[in-house]
Amino acid sequence: MPLALGIDIGNAKLKACVAHHADAAKPRWLSRPLPYNDRSRYSRHADFEAGVPAVLGELLGAEQPDVRAVVIVSSSGYAYPTYAEGVIHSTALVAQLFPNAACFALGHDGVPVSATEVARHDPAVLGRLTFTNGMGAAHLARRLDFLGTPACGLVVDTGGTTSQVASIVDGAIEPATADGTRYLEHRLRNGKAVWIGTQTTPLECLATEVPVGFRMFPVLPRGVMFDSVAAALELGNPVLAKKLHLFGLAPTRNEALRAIADSVNLDADLASEADLVALAEHYLALARQRLESELSRALGTMPPHARRRALVFGLGASWLTIPALNAAGVDETAEASRWLGPELADIASCYGACHLALEHLAERTLPAVLP
Repeated sequence: MPLALGIDIGNAKLKACVAHHADAAKPRWLSRPLPYNDRSRYSRHADFEAGVPAVLGELLGAEQPDVRAVVIVSSSGYAYPTYAEGVIHSTALVAQLFPNAACFALGHDGVPVSATEVARHDPAVLGRLTFTNGMGAAHLARRLDFLGTPACGLVVDTGGTTSQVASIVDGAIEPATADGTRYLEHRLRNGKAVWIGTQTTPLECLATEVPVGFRMFPVLPRGVMFDSVAAALELGNPVLAKKLHLFGLAPTRNEALRAIADSVNLDADLASEADLVALAEHYLALARQRLESELSRALGTMPPHARRRALVFGLGASWLTIPALNAAGVDETAEASRWLGPELADIASCYGACHLALEHLAERTLPAVLP
């Protein structure tokens, strides 16, 4: 039976989701790290040529020849000399793996671009395909009723590393982005590619100093990440967070508290558990404030009638993103997991791409929640 495949190729991780139309409510998915040769910092072609086939082979096994439609989103550009080369190389690599399939890269406007067109190296096309991992969620948002008909609102997909934001106005995704060659610049300038996530955001990026009890301490560049905050405060689904963690190494609560202490050069002998929990809560508040600021920028690009609602995907939906949206003044917010369930809502980048591939096979629009 023909299969549809959605792939999110990151810098150090690949997520993939596969389904066929007769059983699309039960897609299979996985998240795996990719090889990472830091000595090849901006020329990591070999990492992807080894890692992408291995991960997809693990997911598909003997079913690989049955794949008939593939849609790719990407956030791996900074592994290459240029972002454009990253799009070209990753799309060509996937197309070669599935010679029997129609292969597409998903554009920032929600429109798939064929691998053949990507291979033409047109800058206007390539600019539309850079850092598109938030577009899987945007595609699904247009298939849910919450944003109305036609869809209007903000879509936020908060993953482990970033919060990817898309505006939908009268059914169109990112209609204000006139120059496709400068799409990424538009996103960075307007709060739509926010480096606040639930796992890998370094704590030193949130503040230069923080309070511990009644004392202030500098935050050190120790590489302590935000997953320690989530674990210390017991936020979110720890099983799903571990499955989606970069190396499957989500910290325990005790490890998280020790790491939070280390962020200010302390340990449990110098700070109480209550002090460290309060410090974790402070880091969470800082992350919400940073995200709120960027979301306010994104809302400022939208007409007033499109700013009232926001649909949220990803690991941090309830405890990070929705509080930030509320602070930014959005009237109505909802978690996509209400309709999709927690797993599909949290892997929206690759499930949304898979859903679009299913639509290609079905040759019609499909509901986001499939029977």
